[in-house]
Amino acid sequence: MGHFNMKYQYYLAVFLLLAGISFLYDYHNTTFDKPAGNHLWRQAQSASIPFNYSREGLDITKPRQLNHYQAKGYGVGEFPVFYYISGILYAIFGESEGWLRGLHLLLFFGGLLSIVKISYNFINDVFLAVCLSLMFFGAPLLVYYGNNFLPDVAALSLILMGWGFLSEYLFDKNKLHLYPAFALFLLGGLLKPLMLISVLAMGGIFILECLGWYRSEKLEREIEHPGLFGILFFSMLLLMSGWVLLAKGYNESIGSTYFLSDTAAIWERQNMNMVTYTIFRSVFLWSEQYFFTFTNWLILFLIPVVLLGRKFPGSLLYSLTLFSFMGCILFYTYWFYQFTSHDYYVAGFYPFFLFLFLSGLTILKKYYNNIFKSYVFRFLIVGLIISNIIHSKEQIRERYRGHMAEKVNAHLYEEELQSYLSDLNIKNDDLIVSMPDRTPCFSLYLLQRAGYSEWVGNFGAKIKKEHLDEFMNSGAEYLILNDTSAGFKSKPHVQPFLDKPIGRYKSIQIYDLSIYNTPTIPESPQDSTRL
Repeated sequence: MGHFNMKYQYYLAVFLLLAGISFLYDYHNTTFDKPAGNHLWRQAQSASIPFNYSREGLDITKPRQLNHYQAKGYGVGEFPVFYYISGILYAIFGESEGWLRGLHLLLFFGGLLSIVKISYNFINDVFLAVCLSLMFFGAPLLVYYGNNFLPDVAALSLILMGWGFLSEYLFDKNKLHLYPAFALFLLGGLLKPLMLISVLAMGGIFILECLGWYRSEKLEREIEHPGLFGILFFSMLLLMSGWVLLAKGYNESIGSTYFLSDTAAIWERQNMNMVTYTIFRSVFLWSEQYFFTFTNWLILFLIPVVLLGRKFPGSLLYSLTLFSFMGCILFYTYWFYQFTSHDYYVAGFYPFFLFLFLSGLTILKKYYNNIFKSYVFRFLIVGLIISNIIHSKEQIRERYRGHMAEKVNAHLYEEELQSYLSDLNIKNDDLIVSMPDRTPCFSLYLLQRAGYSEWVGNFGAKIKKEHLDEFMNSGAEYLILNDTSAGFKSKPHVQPFLDKPIGRYKSIQIYDLSIYNTPTIPESPQDSTRL
């Protein structure tokens, strides 16, 4: 490995290059958008948490979304630190989706800059280090979720930033690099524990080294401070485990299943059709979301070349690549059925892709240096990057405005609707029922009010009249048919509650439910809603 001695001017140059490419991806607009595109269900859940923090008091121990069907909206998924920071910014500067999206985007840029540092420390080539960073900024999945409400790419970026410091330590053995490395690993893992695949791979190397079963090419220790490394590594795992148990226990204690935390292993269902369908979606249908097609083929080519070839990239890099690959396989099999609908789970695989590319470049530099240094090779790399960026731009357009975009009533996005609701004296803290909406709180978020939707469980349960009675007994005061073209007026479970229309905004009809409302006695505030 070489020493990373790039000047800060280079960092600034790369940052400006990333910012310039961002305009191609329309980041200057989408960073300030409400949930749009696809995966609106999960986007709205994440977006509603800082929204509630700012409106209900900045208590980090009470994360809450807008749907009150379960546990009055309380529930926890990822560690809510960035939701909380966004809530503070909402409270100080005003409510804007740009705070959470922008915070995630800054973390994404930090991760991309860290790829430059990691790559240079392994291959000692500034040009190719920058190229690898740009390659990952041409991955449609990362580009889409990089400035999104979902925290997956933000968690990945924190892991990459941690690797930036750890790669420095692996070169200069300065133990001070270990502290920020593991702090970033911990924070990334608290957001998404499954992002720790590459960190666990390094932990495996550390354990093998302690047992005397691993030595570097130079027969030197990779970890010269095993005591400190071990304390930080196992403390991270302990804190991570504590958080997972706390979050799971908290959700179970209040009866919240908003954020699913159980595994979905391939062997948990005896249905070959479902297995085949999941493999088709995650391996073939979504492959164009991972990288440009030729880059995907390059990854498939490099896996056997690096892991099974006769020429190895070096003991540490080879071990990281091998162990990360094994971790990805385990991850994929244990959470297999989550990949049926959640493409963002693949974000955890990108550190493996980085190590794989670095391994391929290291082999090329070590054994075919004339090709490694040739202008033709570098010209081809630049061409591949441009192809990835163009491909990513096309895929982002498809996600926001093409066949991947989920269809919703566009009138819900209009600011005039909020003024109209206020004119009807529907206050911000009035509970509403919004239909049609099979998600927990997408339409509720656009309407900027808490309440209920058609979502009455995680497993596709259909809403009935009894549910509407329950909503009203819990305090729901208004029914908003947010798209009358959906024919909801004719639904048997809705018809009994249409006696008192009070307003109409384009294709959105509003009804007063107070004439049916028999509210239950409100419960006194319980400490059980705290984490």
